Amino acid sequence: MLNSTLKLFFTAAVALSINGCSSKNKKPDLPAEVDYLKSKDASIVLSQGYNRGAVFSDEGDKIFYISRDRKGHKNTQIHEYDLTLQADRRLTFQDGDVFSVIPLNEEQIIYASNTDEIKEQPFAGESNKTYPKAELYLSDLYGSDISRLTNSVGFDGEMIQVPVRKSLLFTSTRSGTPGLFWLDLQTDKIQVFAHDKVKPQRSAALSFDGKSLYWIEEDPSAKSNAIVTSDLSGKKRKVVLTLKGAVNSLLSARNGLIIYSWQPQGADYSHLDIFDPEKVCTQTLLKTKLNFSEPQFSIKNPSLILVRVSNNDKSQVYRWQMPVDLGPCNEQGPSDTLKK
Repeated sequence: MLNSTLKLFFTAAVALSINGCSSKNKKPDLPAEVDYLKSKDASIVLSQGYNRGAVFSDEGDKIFYISRDRKGHKNTQIHEYDLTLQADRRLTFQDGDVFSVIPLNEEQIIYASNTDEIKEQPFAGESNKTYPKAELYLSDLYGSDISRLTNSVGFDGEMIQVPVRKSLLFTSTRSGTPGLFWLDLQTDKIQVFAHDKVKPQRSAALSFDGKSLYWIEEDPSAKSNAIVTSDLSGKKRKVVLTLKGAVNSLLSARNGLIIYSWQPQGADYSHLDIFDPEKVCTQTLLKTKLNFSEPQFSIKNPSLILVRVSNNDKSQVYRWQMPVDLGPCNEQGPSDTLKK
């Protein structure tokens, strides 16, 4: 009887041990959305915290990005991630929120923040969530040498560098309606580039060859957004594409191609499309039950794209190598996303 009991106990223990090991080693099933990204060979670059606003360094070996909800800090700070060493480093130690960041050169970054706004007006509530009060700042890569570049009553941000003009082009609400303004980095002079009292002008992008600009023009009455282009003077202006919905951000790629994140009217999520103005061809790059936005490419490898993937309270940065074959044009009929 005793032997039978011991035998039964031993058998049960072994069974529990095996089940415990298999349960421990079994990987949890990935959500369908993550499976979708893996099927497109997109890999997560940054996973700790809530991450957004990622941009490549000029050499393409590092990423500057905005992060919050981490072990070291809860509010937003700027981080640098070395792709070669796979090492992460915090650059800023500021109060408030950071809204965007770009590299100026190998030793400096420019970012938009409300750090001084909350000190100057500590009891003033934020009335505009889309365009919160923010200024532009110049900083070294250690957060120790910081200078304020703008001082307006509203939002200054979404900046890009235009090297041939030695200037920044940024979105600002200093004239009420969002518009685009130049900031001369040598003289600190600010002048208007594109402003309309009725139609907001925002979110500029520089063409791949650096000779022209693209930006988003909103038409509230038509509930549409247009992608507009012009030369650097703003004189040769034309509408490239008009979309029913909201364009979040855009990127000019090689051969005049435009990559943009947008949320069609009535849709629940934003996705990435690419448009060829010459062929009048639209192709869907990434689309699923996630929000895709803030595309950025590496100058050293123009087919390598950084994209923000977000949903609810999560936001991460993915790296994705665009395939050569993008599949058929959407204008020719419905299609899935890219062919492998």
